[in-house]
Amino acid sequence: MHYALNQLSEAAPQWVQERAPLEWYERYGSRAGRTRDWTAAMLNLSSDQVQTAMDYIHDHDTQVNTEYDAIMTRIRKGNPIEVEAQLRANREKVKARLADQETTSR
Repeated sequence: MHYALNQLSEAAPQWVQERAPLEWYERYGSRAGRTRDWTAAMLNLSSDQVQTAMDYIHDHDTQVNTEYDAIMTRIRKGNPIEVEAQLRANREKVKARLADQETTSR
């Protein structure tokens, strides 16, 4: 998430400033000055491709914000009870397998 915000800070700094928590600025603010070319190199894209993405974000601000808000609402909502139960069960299975492997490898 923080990496994505770093990239967005270049593409749409005002959008990020309106939404990113203060802690993000305190922890990652010094990284936000990266250039389009740096982003392109990191993502193995051309500078033109990054510029196209930046232009899209700028030109479709309402749509991007709507989608962002929907994503954040989903994240805040959390997983359904059934999914959380399955996650707990799977974690227990993994712990049991690891314990079994450790016992048999001695």
